[in-house]
Amino acid sequence: MVTGDNVETAKAIALECGILDTKDAASEPIVIEGKVFRDMSEVAREEIVEKITVMGRSSPNDKLLLVQSLKRKGHVVAVTGAPMMLLHCMRPVCNFVISLRASTYSNFLLILIFFVI
Repeated sequence: MVTGDNVETAKAIALECGILDTKDAASEPIVIEGKVFRDMSEVAREEIVEKITVMGRSSPNDKLLLVQSLKRKGHVVAVTGAPMMLLHCMRPVCNFVISLRASTYSNFLLILIFFVI
């Protein structure tokens, strides 16, 4: 789970959703701040990328670095989130981007999937 929320909020959400259990919640690299990941060398990022479960305080660039590291490790990556930001920074590296957009005028959720070849 990657979010712009602070790390404590991200951990609380991840615990509630079952992404983390209590023994995972306190330690790096399972839970990491975007800046910490960003400041690592490319080699260091690739060494820990598969261990990361929650990243808080992440910028769009942190998300891009995470996706690039996962792709270099052979993973297929899907990203969800705000449409314009995702398409702009993730399109070159993702296998597909899922854009979720809630309508304020009706009770439906629009899901757009962009396949990138």
